[in-house]
Amino acid sequence: MAPTGTQAQPLIVLHPHASRLHDPAIRRVLTDALIRAVGARTGLTPRVADGSVEAAQAAYAEAAASRPPVVVVAGGDGSVRQAAAALAGSGVPIAIVPCGTGNVLARGLRVGGPADMARALPTA
Repeated sequence: MAPTGTQAQPLIVLHPHASRLHDPAIRRVLTDALIRAVGARTGLTPRVADGSVEAAQAAYAEAAASRPPVVVVAGGDGSVRQAAAALAGSGVPIAIVPCGTGNVLARGLRVGGPADMARALPTA
């Protein structure tokens, strides 16, 4: 939880098994771009959770308690569902970066795919 009088850091979660993030170079480029974009939008340095499903779950639980300005989820539909379930009722907004195989939710919301996200990040 954030200390009294300070705002919690934005959270970026990269799902460890997201199909479009298997290449370490792509993962690194996306992580760097998200850190810059989220930092520019919030004025805060984001925290990155990138490791295991359990680490993501712990990060979501901490975010529900500390209420950061945004949680960015880079993953597929299951990753977004996991974040939404953990953050339900907290009032913390979730930003979706579709990096899964199907990205059904992102398509349904007309969010776009990874290529669209890469083009949008420099202007975010």
